[in-house]
Amino acid sequence: MIAPEPAAVPEARGRPREAAMPPPFAFFKGALVGALIVVPAVAVTAFALSRLGFGDRWAPLIKFLRMAVLFAGLPTVFSSGGVGRLAARAAVDVRGGAVRRAMRRAAWTEAAVGAGAVLLTAIPMGRLPDDPHGWVALAVGGALAGACCGVIIGVFCGRTIASLPRLTGR
Repeated sequence: MIAPEPAAVPEARGRPREAAMPPPFAFFKGALVGALIVVPAVAVTAFALSRLGFGDRWAPLIKFLRMAVLFAGLPTVFSSGGVGRLAARAAVDVRGGAVRRAMRRAAWTEAAVGAGAVLLTAIPMGRLPDDPHGWVALAVGGALAGACCGVIIGVFCGRTIASLPRLTGR
């Protein structure tokens, strides 16, 4: 009896894909966006929500900004740096559509950061909501602000920044 020939193993099309390196300095770019954009956005969101009745209605914006920097600044900056790394890793994923996927993943992740940061800003301001609906409104408002800032983080961290010689034309 003759043994059957082994079945031909289909070869992969093209070469195996090498793991691409994520864009450099993603943590620092995310932290920079966190310090310059996310923390002020958190303060403005807490201020706007207080004007809608979810906090101290008579406090000025500068007090909200001060509380956001003091109580939510450091966690927000470090979390935004981590979101920047996540966006950079998402940009080199094997499925294609790099910047769009980085923006989407950063927006979803930064939404949680924004919700927590608005709560951290609103608590020291006082006159907090009495019912759970007010707390949910604070968290949802922060999540929306965080998602918008996450898109910005995804744009900056999902691609490399143009080098200086390319900008100067050399």
